[in-house]
Amino acid sequence: MNENSTPTAAGEHPLARWATINEAAEIFRVNPSTCRRWATQGILRAVRIGKTTLRVDLSSLRYELIGAAA
Repeated sequence: MNENSTPTAAGEHPLARWATINEAAEIFRVNPSTCRRWATQGILRAVRIGKTTLRVDLSSLRYELIGAAA
């Protein structure tokens, strides 16, 4: 296994890129509510930081989009 495919001690992929809901929405050209819905549905991996702050893993969404297009 090379270093790019080995999960970190926390179980995360080392290339994961975390972004806010608004940043993710801008990158994927969707409404922020769409990103929130994807996170709720499990399409987009997200973690909550505090009570209201949510961060999404952009690499998880790219994988889902590629899988949906196939």
